[in-house]
Amino acid sequence: GIDYTYRDAHDAEKGRACVEFWLGQAAARGIKIGMPKTTALMDAIYSQQQRLYGYDTRLVDVSADNGLVEVSFSEIEKKQLPTADEIEQRYCHKKHPNALVEGDTHA
Repeated sequence: GIDYTYRDAHDAEKGRACVEFWLGQAAARGIKIGMPKTTALMDAIYSQQQRLYGYDTRLVDVSADNGLVEVSFSEIEKKQLPTADEIEQRYCHKKHPNALVEGDTHA
């Protein structure tokens, strides 16, 4: 398998985008792609909501039916909105980009 999980090599993560691009090309051609929940590839270690950059204040629902994908957005309840500090931590570049290396699989 391919996984870009190296404790002391942040640069290794740069190759991940290329692999993910080709996985997207394969999926677009009807090839079924599956990821274990223990890989950072395609952000499989994160929830569907956490995989989408910049949607911290919206719920995103993705559903598929007969090959068609529908994406819908809804408001997050005000009491459940993340604080500005919580959002900043999600995009912190001080830690390794792969949560498996940091031991943070609850990200």
